[in-house]
Amino acid sequence: MSNHSDYPFDSPIPEAIAKAIREPLIGATGTHPQGKLTPHDEGAIQFAIGVKDGKVCIDFGTPVKWLGLEPGQALELASSLIQHAKNAAKGTGSILTLNI
Repeated sequence: MSNHSDYPFDSPIPEAIAKAIREPLIGATGTHPQGKLTPHDEGAIQFAIGVKDGKVCIDFGTPVKWLGLEPGQALELASSLIQHAKNAAKGTGSILTLNI
């Protein structure tokens, strides 16, 4: 299973990285560059992916109920998650397999 929190100041992303990437923005951008997917679509969101204590963590910077991605964006997210999973598994003795 996974972990999650809605507490805004409890990100597992290391603070130095979180601070650096907050400069451009983590969270809602307030824009709809591809239009609205649903009437309640809150627009584009930028997020960070990192590793802490052997877990892959995603910081959305804001509460998120759902996420809609174009196919290319979904592949980029998947690739990033796979890379971070490899980094998280280093030194743990875990064996990772990926079936597509």
